[in-house]
Amino acid sequence: MIVVCSNCGQNMEGTPDMVNVEVRCPNCGEWTYPQLPKAETAPRPAQRPAAARPELMGQARLDALVGANEDTTASHKRRHRRAVRPPRKTEELWFVLTDSGPKGPYANEQIVNFARQGKINKANRLRNAKTGVDYRAGDIPNLFPSPEKPAGKPEPAEEPQWFVQTAKGHAGPFTDTQIVAFAKDGKINAKTMLRKGHTGQFVSAAEIRGLLPADR
Repeated sequence: MIVVCSNCGQNMEGTPDMVNVEVRCPNCGEWTYPQLPKAETAPRPAQRPAAARPELMGQARLDALVGANEDTTASHKRRHRRAVRPPRKTEELWFVLTDSGPKGPYANEQIVNFARQGKINKANRLRNAKTGVDYRAGDIPNLFPSPEKPAGKPEPAEEPQWFVQTAKGHAGPFTDTQIVAFAKDGKINAKTMLRKGHTGQFVSAAEIRGLLPADR
């Protein structure tokens, strides 16, 4: 007898016991419930695939599909949960060339510590482990600490050694700078008596060459 696929609407060979029993349609390949054909009814349009109609699917196939979806979702989450590792930075390594052969390899930090501790000096030879090129330790930038500049010698403090004779006695001592300032300000004139040092004779400011502005 002829039965109709409830999924694609196509006729197919069958038996009476196939009606309303789940079978696979030979035309569309989906599981379907065959129906008896209706004589005056136009062919039914194609329905959506059985994959979108779980009510027409066997429970075993439905469970398998759900399990497959869960596995795919879990795998997708695991891929996105995996941390993205940055590219590994290769640290530069060095050999120290000695009379008994190369020693190492040592990392940059170790070589810097050797330089600070005096275990290597600027004349030592170092070999780059990656390139195999030899270098003089003193030619490698930032390996040895830059020498500190010696502090400049402080200029000796100006000693006060001038005394000025006034009507009330001797005033001072004053420095050279102070005496020159007194002369510029008019506090000292040509007749002012000055003495340099704690002993000796007083002389007039006019006799001290270059002290008064008029003498310049």
